[in-house]
Amino acid sequence: DQDSARNSFVVGTLDLVVEYKNDVNPEYREMTEYSALFNDQALYEPGYTQVVYFKIHNKGDIPFQYQFMVKENSFTDSYSVLGDPLHLPDYLRFGIIAAETKLELDREIARSHVDQDMEVCHINTYPENSNLILNPGGTHYAALIVYMPTWIGNEANYDRANGAPQPQVTLGVTVYAQQTDTPMS
Repeated sequence: DQDSARNSFVVGTLDLVVEYKNDVNPEYREMTEYSALFNDQALYEPGYTQVVYFKIHNKGDIPFQYQFMVKENSFTDSYSVLGDPLHLPDYLRFGIIAAETKLELDREIARSHVDQDMEVCHINTYPENSNLILNPGGTHYAALIVYMPTWIGNEANYDRANGAPQPQVTLGVTVYAQQTDTPMS
């Protein structure tokens, strides 16, 4: 007498594809490690804002949760007109707004969230609300807002008259994805 059973195991595919557009590139393009998400010629001053729009696709066959991180890749420090050290990332803030349709994320809506209910983060941190779940075949939209708050004053004004270097920062955006056990209904 003999009894047997057979089991099949199938490995799922996690396939995250991120596209972006901005004021310089008005059509969605696939994001790579070499993508210029921000306008490199922008000069930040109190109230200056840049918005980058994303399309996040789940081209795999398993649900995943994802999150954004804005990080400081390189920088040039300086001195302010007050004589204090000036590290530009200390004066920049960012926030991420997620939506199910791109119509929910026009520039005015994205900017209005900066000073209201959107979680505002410092560079090199994750927003607490950025663990979003995306089912297979699904698409989400997001807007990344990077700005210098209006309350910033001369502490971020570099001392050009005394030969201080112009402060700069190169920001990187990383989108992390991880398999989730529970599909979103």
